[in-house]
Amino acid sequence: MVHIGNIISAELARQKRTKAWLAREINCERTNVYNILKNPDINTAVLMRISKALKCNLFAHYSREFQKKRGKA
Repeated sequence: MVHIGNIISAELARQKRTKAWLAREINCERTNVYNILKNPDINTAVLMRISKALKCNLFAHYSREFQKKRGKA
């Protein structure tokens, strides 16, 4: 199962970006970013904003998960 909060955290670390930076980029409070990172799920509009900010297709993680599960069916 994809835990998108963990994936976003890892991408932030890989890019050496802070949670405060992400909050500014997606125009929200830093506390909201902490809440996003704790959750395994995310609203697609928010995921799109984060993907654009990080210049990273975070939706691809869901596609890979879908393909793995589909292959097992």
